[in-house]
Amino acid sequence: MTPRTVIASIVVLSGSLWAAGLYVSQDRRSLDSAAVDYPLPSALLPVLSADGQDVLNPTEAVSGPFLLNVWASWCVSCRSENAHLKKLKTLGIPIVGLNLRDEPESALNWLARYGSPYQVTLSDFDGAYATALGVTGAPETLLVDRDGHIRFHYQGLIDERVWNQRLRGLYQTLASPQL
Repeated sequence: MTPRTVIASIVVLSGSLWAAGLYVSQDRRSLDSAAVDYPLPSALLPVLSADGQDVLNPTEAVSGPFLLNVWASWCVSCRSENAHLKKLKTLGIPIVGLNLRDEPESALNWLARYGSPYQVTLSDFDGAYATALGVTGAPETLLVDRDGHIRFHYQGLIDERVWNQRLRGLYQTLASPQL
C-alpha cells in the first residue's frame, strides 16, 4: 500500500467510527425498553410525603394518558428538566413523578425548592418498580396511554426540543377522543 492509500484508509475508518459513535449516542435515548406496549406493572407505591402513609397504584394516579417521569434529588439533569415539566403542567399535561432511590426528606426539600410539576409523586425507594419498567437511571420518562399501557420510553431529560420532536405528537394522538 502506498502512504496515500494508508492515509485515505485511516480517514475513512476514523469517519466511520465517529459516525457510528454519534449514531449510537443519539439512538441510545430512544431505545424502547422491554416494557413498551405492556401495561404499567401493578404495585402499591408510597405517595411521597413526610410520613409515607398513603399508597397508590401508578395506574390509578391519573386518568387518561400521562407522563411518568423518573427523577431524584441527586440527579443533576432533573433540575434542568424540571422547568420544562412545569411548563407542560401549565398546558394541562398530566405528569406523575416517580422518585427514584431517594430519601423522602431530600426529595420533599428538592420539590419545595424547585417546585413540583407533578400531580402526584410516588416513591420508589429501592428502585424495584423502576427496574420493572426498564429504567436505568434518572431522568427518564414514559408515556402511558389511557389504558395504562406504556407507549414510549425516553432516557434523558425532556426539554422543549425533545417534547416537540418526540413526545408532543404521540401525546396528542393518545389524548384525542377515541372514536
